[in-house]
Amino acid sequence: MLVLLQAGLDLERAHGALRVGTVYLLAGLVGAMASAAFSPHTSSVGASGAIFGLLGGCLGDLVQNWGLYTSPCGTMWKIVMNVAIQLVLGTMPNLDNFAHFFGFCMGFSTAMCVFIRDRMTSSGRLLSVKFHHRCIQFLAAVSSLALLVAGLAVIFGEKDAKELCSWCDSISCQPFPWGCSPAKGSCWWDCPPPQMLQRLDM
Repeated sequence: MLVLLQAGLDLERAHGALRVGTVYLLAGLVGAMASAAFSPHTSSVGASGAIFGLLGGCLGDLVQNWGLYTSPCGTMWKIVMNVAIQLVLGTMPNLDNFAHFFGFCMGFSTAMCVFIRDRMTSSGRLLSVKFHHRCIQFLAAVSSLALLVAGLAVIFGEKDAKELCSWCDSISCQPFPWGCSPAKGSCWWDCPPPQMLQRLDM
């Protein structure tokens, strides 16, 4: 919730409610579709896919507006470390890391489409958007559309999500410490079968 308040308000001041709302809604939608596609036997509640989308939006904003930040490298380090820690914690049982990961990816790609700030000269003249920003914007738009179409195809079609992404199971619950043996009881936590899960998307 703190991320929603801090990141959401900062992005809204810079880009407006409509653009930030678009990133938030699309990230939440793709996160929910990913959760339903990769873990169809579990129920999941919460808005963390959309909130992770705002974190992705912060990173996308940084990429597209690198020169406007006073300390872009430091900002990127903070965002990446924050997201990495949250995703690692998301490998605990009963947390919906599918929504976290894919919500972040959708937020990142969508933000690079819509979060391009105006640039002005010292005299106040508005500068045109540079070519490399347009290239990034185009690639991000294609990636966002591909994520959305893939999610819809899996949800409403006959395609198995694990055929599209065979390694994606590792995004969700993992026994910890990594490499431990659940059979020997050496793990801090183990992952129950999917049918037994009722996940909290927080």
